[in-house]
Amino acid sequence: MYAHPSACRAFCISLPVLLEHSYRQYGCKHQLVPVILNRLLSSGVVGLADVHTDDVYHDPARDKPLRLAGDQNGLPLDDTLQGQNGGDWLYGMRGDDTLVGGLGDDRLYGGSNADFLRSQTGDDQLWGGNGDDRLNSGDNDDGLYGGIGSDTLNGNIGTDTLVGGKDADVFDFDAAGDSGLGKARDVIRHFQDGEGDKIDLSGVDANVDLSGNQAFTFIDDGTFNAAGQLRFAADLHVLYGNTDADATPEFSIQLSGVTSLNAAAVFL
Repeated sequence: MYAHPSACRAFCISLPVLLEHSYRQYGCKHQLVPVILNRLLSSGVVGLADVHTDDVYHDPARDKPLRLAGDQNGLPLDDTLQGQNGGDWLYGMRGDDTLVGGLGDDRLYGGSNADFLRSQTGDDQLWGGNGDDRLNSGDNDDGLYGGIGSDTLNGNIGTDTLVGGKDADVFDFDAAGDSGLGKARDVIRHFQDGEGDKIDLSGVDANVDLSGNQAFTFIDDGTFNAAGQLRFAADLHVLYGNTDADATPEFSIQLSGVTSLNAAAVFL
C-alpha cells in the first residue's frame, strides 16, 4: 500500500492484511508510519517482539492500533503466534494454529481448524472458533470459549469462565486447586449433557491420603462421609469434590443453569 505524498488523506484497512517483506512505510508527508518486520518469514514462530513499529501517527478518534495476526489472508497455513508484553490480540485464522499469550491481558482467536490456545499471565480471553480446539488457561482469571466443534477446555489455576459452545466438549481439571470454593471456583456455562459434554476429573487425585491417582465416586446429592467423593448440589448448580477424610469439600465447580448431573457426565 502507498499513499501519495500530496494526498495526505487517512486510509482504513477493514480486512486483515499480510505484510510479506522486511520493511514497509505507510502514510504521507509528515505522517510516516514505518513497520519493520524481523524474521517474519524465516521463523516458524511469530511474536510481537518480532514486529516493531516506530514513529506511529494515528488519529485516536478514528484509527485503531495495528494488530498482529497469523495467516491474515486466509491461506491454509499452520501458524504459531506468541504474545509478549502488553495486551496482545492474536488471530490464527485458517489452519491448525498454536497461539500463546504473553504477559498482559491478551485475546486469542483460533479461527477455523483444530487450534491450540494457551494463556500465560494476565486475565486472558481465548476463543477457539470452528474446529476441535484445545484451550488452556494460565494462572489468572481467564475466559475460555470453545465455539463450534468438540473442544477441550482446561481452566488451570485462577477463577476461570469456561464456555464449551456447540458439540461435545470436555472441561478438563488436572488438580483440586484448579477450581476453588465460593467466589474462587470456576464457572462452566453452556454445559449440555445431551450434546455429550463431559467434566474430566481423571487427572485429580481423589484421595490425598493414598499413593497414586485415585478415582472418584459420585454420590449424587448425598453427604460426604469419605475421601474420594463427588456430590452435586442441584439448588446451587455446584459440583463439590472431597479428597480427604473430613466432610469438607476441597474444590467445587459451578455449572450455570444445570439442575441435574449424573456420573456418566464425569470422567472420574
